[in-house]
Amino acid sequence: MSRPIWQFYESAVSPEIVDEIVELGEYFEPTPATIGTGENQKVYEKTRTSEVSWIKRGHPRSKFIFDLLYYYAHEANRNAFSVDFNYLRDVQYTKYYGHNGGHYTPHVDTFWNGLTAYDRKISITVQLSEGENYAGGDFKFVDDPSPDRDALRRRGSVLVFLSPIRHVVEPVTAGERRSLVAWFEGPRWR
Repeated sequence: MSRPIWQFYESAVSPEIVDEIVELGEYFEPTPATIGTGENQKVYEKTRTSEVSWIKRGHPRSKFIFDLLYYYAHEANRNAFSVDFNYLRDVQYTKYYGHNGGHYTPHVDTFWNGLTAYDRKISITVQLSEGENYAGGDFKFVDDPSPDRDALRRRGSVLVFLSPIRHVVEPVTAGERRSLVAWFEGPRWR
């Protein structure tokens, strides 16, 4: 029997908290999503088309978001992963639009060729849109079973998974999909 690679919390975040997250996400300046790290970051629409804003760690209104994400990361880690993590950088507020086929092709969140002493270990996505407000845009694991599609599309659902697991966001064909995405880091994978 293999260990779980994800933990799922259906409709776990209240509508009021989701509204607060969206309000704060909209406060920060949006930019086209990039791929790569550091000086190698670039917009590459064949791989990823979305708009992102960065919710800053030290912003006076962001503490509740970081507390919420830490809670789910610790819960999932205790229940399934048991990895060494201890840091969360700024959090990504993401919008995928139907008018341009917003998507993210298969990828992992860990930068295996990174030059830092830390790796991404645990990824979290929080569904901020109602599933009926967009078409397409499904989050899926590429090589492993995913949580139930309809449950993942419920506003306030939280998915926590190991960052090296390949996943995809399929093209949005109508409407707009919003999500909150975070990556918990720890000492390099061994």
